[in-house]
Amino acid sequence: MNSANAIDLNRLAEGEAGEWAKLLRRFHGFMLKQAISIVKDIHSANDVVQEALSQLWRKKSQLCRIKSLPAYLARVTRNMAITHLRRLATDKMLSIHTEIAEPIESSRQSDPLATVCLDELCQTVSKARDELPPKQRRVVDCLLSDGGVSTRQVGRYIGCSHKNVQAILYRVRPKFKRADELLRR
Repeated sequence: MNSANAIDLNRLAEGEAGEWAKLLRRFHGFMLKQAISIVKDIHSANDVVQEALSQLWRKKSQLCRIKSLPAYLARVTRNMAITHLRRLATDKMLSIHTEIAEPIESSRQSDPLATVCLDELCQTVSKARDELPPKQRRVVDCLLSDGGVSTRQVGRYIGCSHKNVQAILYRVRPKFKRADELLRR
């Protein structure tokens, strides 16, 4: 590598603008590819790279201690992408609860018998969902939030194969049979 293109970690740690410009020119595409491979969306990947670069800036004093800059940037980008996906999953969970709660509240106001049935149904479904292991819970949450999605889409979202999603659904189904029986009453 040409010494003019080499990035001086000590000067980077001091916050020198020229070194940061070199870092961006040399590694932005690399970091973007890393982010896209995880989040599967160019706009989200750009956000992830920006977050990763912001974190690097905040921790710039520690940069002089790293052994391999490309490996460090790949790890920071990967961690930021995973954090981004977790935030999305949390946001989806909040929207699921809102979407479920609003129709239930309107039914409660119109029919007292429906209120009792809905309360029992909600308790049963909630209990069954809460007893699931985390991966199974994520599959169920994806399906509840995005009706009509394929097992491939769910697998991509939670990071497993569509066959694994199908196996999870097969294991989860009996746990929700009680809720189904309540619906049929």
